[in-house]
Amino acid sequence: MSRPAILAALLSLLTLGVYAGVARNGFVDYDDPAYITQNAHVRGGLTLDTVAWAFTSGEESNWHPLTWLSHALDVTFFGVDPSGHHLVSAGIHALNAALLLLVLHALTGTVWRSAFVAALFALHPLHVESVAWASERKDVLSTLFGLLTVLAYLRRVASPTTAGRVLVASLFALSLLAKPMLVTLPFVLLLLDAGPLKRWNLAEKAPLFALAAASSLVTWLVQRAGGAVSDLDALPFAARAANAAVAYVTYPLRMCWPVDLGVLYPLPASIPAWKIVGAPAVLAAATIAAWRARRRAPYVLLGWLFYLGTLVPVIGLVQVGVQSSADRYTYVPLIGIFSILAWGAHDLLGARPLPKAALAATALLACTALTIRQIGFWRDSTTLFERTLAVTTDNAVVHNNLGGVRMREGRVEAAVAHFEAARRIHPEYAAALSNLGVASASRGKLGEAIALFREALKHRPGHLEAWLNLGDALQKDGDRAGAIAAFRQAQRLKPGDATIASIVQALERLPSTASPAQASEARPHFDRGNALRGAGRYAQAEAAYREAIRLDPRFDAAHNNLGILLAMGGKAEEAAGEFLAVLRLNPRDAGAHLNLGVLLAKQGRGSEAAGHFEEALRLEPENEAARRALARVRR
Repeated sequence: MSRPAILAALLSLLTLGVYAGVARNGFVDYDDPAYITQNAHVRGGLTLDTVAWAFTSGEESNWHPLTWLSHALDVTFFGVDPSGHHLVSAGIHALNAALLLLVLHALTGTVWRSAFVAALFALHPLHVESVAWASERKDVLSTLFGLLTVLAYLRRVASPTTAGRVLVASLFALSLLAKPMLVTLPFVLLLLDAGPLKRWNLAEKAPLFALAAASSLVTWLVQRAGGAVSDLDALPFAARAANAAVAYVTYPLRMCWPVDLGVLYPLPASIPAWKIVGAPAVLAAATIAAWRARRRAPYVLLGWLFYLGTLVPVIGLVQVGVQSSADRYTYVPLIGIFSILAWGAHDLLGARPLPKAALAATALLACTALTIRQIGFWRDSTTLFERTLAVTTDNAVVHNNLGGVRMREGRVEAAVAHFEAARRIHPEYAAALSNLGVASASRGKLGEAIALFREALKHRPGHLEAWLNLGDALQKDGDRAGAIAAFRQAQRLKPGDATIASIVQALERLPSTASPAQASEARPHFDRGNALRGAGRYAQAEAAYREAIRLDPRFDAAHNNLGILLAMGGKAEEAAGEFLAVLRLNPRDAGAHLNLGVLLAKQGRGSEAAGHFEEALRLEPENEAARRALARVRR
């Protein structure tokens, strides 16, 4: 085994050791529900249906079938236990570090400088986001196939064959199928041709350029169709260009001082004039300096152009977003800066191995300590969001996300404080307005909730959750026609969703809405039933619930509580009927799914029970009772 191969293996083991802490982390409430915990296709595991869906889906305004399939494969092996998902990402990252070492050694013939660059890549805290965030599997997976593409290309250059050309194109296609980040790879190969490989052949890369162009077109079409530009994204091109220049300068500075890292750095309301002028000036000066050093230190120009070029797809000139920058975007581009540092330190220190070793060891130890610390901030949603709010300002998205966490914890007042903070920062932020509506509905203020949902939809008519929430609120308020209209609008936004379709069908089959007088009359009977049940007077409680249902057949809470009483009395079939009545009235009731699942499990109908537990978890990912019940029926 060669020395580079041994070092690559050791680096992989070291990387896995440093990232072992991800096994203690959970999923976070930022993309992870949409990508894994609440995605019905992914939660179904790797099947033929999942494969077909992955290649035809534009879900989350992205087309990355290989990423979807990797998540589904994880579910096949680990279920929705986050430890397995995180460790797979860490393993791919460790493999990427080893591959980078081998690529650099093949390009330059140096061992220790290549190993230092690969170690910085493996251990730098800016790369924690790409590894510790389950939804960013696409970063590590795309890079894996990108590095394999470069290795295959170097072999093909050394020994040209048709099979080699096919392999290069195939690996590049897989990289793009995981994430279109590396659409610039054909240009990188031209850069390597002009640099260390001392060759030039544009024609041979025509298939790679064609793949990159096709991937870019598909990405643009999918994001356009999916409405990827949200209510916070409207930004003129001049402002995007200014932010891009600032981001180009920000990333190397953050690389040198990676201490105040967060999951989202929001776009500022305005960029100071000194930054608008200063950032392009710094970029121009750095580029001129790199060009002037091209003969005595060619690695400076090569590394700088690599950094500039590989950041283009995510620098914000074309694809706008609510972030001014993102740590995950540095996963590949910083290889160029790391290379400049490694070769530059070698030239500056010359034939003095001890200072070089001491400098390298100090840098890597500092990176390791900061990376372990940063992994801890990804432990759960609360830790991540509170840390991000501590290191950023005016962060509406993270306030909104943390409010969602507080709602699921039942801390409504704390949730409202965060939703209001998001609203103050961006008064037209539809997601925060919709979530404020949910909080109002939870406190029985249906009129206020409906007004908030309508305000959210005024600012963002394509907000699916706001339409669903409006439908729920209108249904509870007795406006069946309005609820059906809202859910039908949600259907138009997500035509293939079976749950939304079942809600519409259930509403259309319901008897006429109870009058306000009937609903008002039903409530005391429901409250009396609850009091009687608490006192152990079950027969009288049952009678009270039945009277409440007689007066208001749409009283889902009364159906649910009656079902619980019937199940306690051994009347399984009647109890199941009541839980099914709840689900006909509101298919999104996670509690009814859980109750029905428990009843079915006791009857030995494990597969049916599992389906209801899974649906309860899809609706409420933090529902530990459903998670434990699902684990029991699967054993």
